[in-house]
Amino acid sequence: AFFTSNFTRCRSMITKDVVEELIKPYLEVARSSLCEALEAGMRKEDERGPLMGLAAFVADKGIAPVKRATAFVSHAWKYVFQDLSAAVEAEVEGEVKASPYLWLDICTVNQVEQQQLPKDYFYSTFKRGIESIGHTILVLQPWADPIPLKRSWCLWEIHSTSATGATLQVAMGASERADFQNALRTKFDGVYDLLTRIDVEKAEAWGKDDQETILQLAREADGGTSRLNGEIKEPLREWLAQAGLEASASEDATPFLLNRVGTLLKDLGRLNEAEGCFRRALEAREATLGENHP
Repeated sequence: AFFTSNFTRCRSMITKDVVEELIKPYLEVARSSLCEALEAGMRKEDERGPLMGLAAFVADKGIAPVKRATAFVSHAWKYVFQDLSAAVEAEVEGEVKASPYLWLDICTVNQVEQQQLPKDYFYSTFKRGIESIGHTILVLQPWADPIPLKRSWCLWEIHSTSATGATLQVAMGASERADFQNALRTKFDGVYDLLTRIDVEKAEAWGKDDQETILQLAREADGGTSRLNGEIKEPLREWLAQAGLEASASEDATPFLLNRVGTLLKDLGRLNEAEGCFRRALEAREATLGENHP
């Protein structure tokens, strides 16, 4: 809120530019992550750059700047920062809403000084962190060409979420979600293909070292990148099945949609729900064509 309320340019900045133009200059003296600086009590004389006044803003709100995270945010630095914020805010609900402290890398990771991570960091510390938080919000937009599904870090975050049993929640902005729901009703197969077109081998990252490290981990894992691709697709298929169920709940759901959602549910082993969709599809066809139609 402080970013977008105080800086007009921030409303059109991509997240990477927010880091380079706002967060890094602000922490020139602190040389730490934004969370660490605010938790330690950032002094006014140590603030630098356009974010000067942030510590006082947080203090005036009367809230603790840092607490145990209730959700991990998986996103792409290519997103317009305001769009990222709006998408996350729209999805923060239930138990997350009761204490909305989010793990957002641009704030929790030291962006000023690059850290040397242990060789097994991605397999051990990172996964334990995802498991400990227990809830991942994946910002997936634009839905027709989802950036995170082409980013190394995001794919590893989805994998870590699934592998540790954490909950995966997908976030989209309001207009993006409306377009997505309309597409589900009219071209479910196309949506399915787009959202399950995963290839770790082709994924990229801002930092080439990160990209190469994650790719190497994927290749060394049991089953290699092919198996990892499948493991990443699975929670997305589960989410898409649930989105399909919600889209097909309306009385005007077409037999086509019901059949497609039913088939996906059957493939996922959710047989009772699949049967319900198939029965509704049959009833809809019979109502239109008659019981004796071949």
